[in-house]
Amino acid sequence: MENTTKSFGIVGSGLVGRLLAINLLQQGHSVTLFEAGSAKAELSAGLVAAGMLAPLSELETAESIIYDFGKKSIQLWPSILKQINAESALSFKGSLILAHTKDRADLIQFIDTLKSKVDDAQQIQLLDNAKLSELETDLSLHNQGYFVPNEGHVNAEQFMQASTDYLQANKQLKWFENTPKSQISPGVVSIKHDNELIKHQFDWVFDARGLGAKEDICDLRGVRGEVR
Repeated sequence: MENTTKSFGIVGSGLVGRLLAINLLQQGHSVTLFEAGSAKAELSAGLVAAGMLAPLSELETAESIIYDFGKKSIQLWPSILKQINAESALSFKGSLILAHTKDRADLIQFIDTLKSKVDDAQQIQLLDNAKLSELETDLSLHNQGYFVPNEGHVNAEQFMQASTDYLQANKQLKWFENTPKSQISPGVVSIKHDNELIKHQFDWVFDARGLGAKEDICDLRGVRGEVR
């Protein structure tokens, strides 16, 4: 019977690297992580991510495929967090979209754009001052706002800590920390140890370094996510 278990090398243990590792371990594969810093991910952009699960609220300038991915993400996160014992990191209380009085016209245009793109946007609710204050007392100075149900966020810091504990406890995972100069080639990750280049071979290698790959990809640039 053919052995379907594979070996995977993942360079970078930020948000993407961890999600890859969790998924592959769940499927029974062996995983090796290579991290430029420590397993606590102090250098990871994911540690300070907003963690928004808000496909409708972010739809204005996004393509429809991004919206579809966002809806799928909302379905996937509960099981991911349950697996690593971090269910409390997930919150689904909906999103509030507000604007100052002078920007009211822009807000209406924003909502109209969402409603013109997908039918799901019809669920967006216009709230008056009283209903806004019920949801958030600090918003009592706003006369109106819009509520988007079924959206939420993942607490990034909580996810990072829980995933660290989960991954370090898994016997199918090896974690090489403080390897900032990892070299990647098909099926091979090479790291320096005592001035010697050690090659680690895998069936598959993933580059999940994010901006950490800037030295190898000259035109790589970061894009700050923003909702206006």
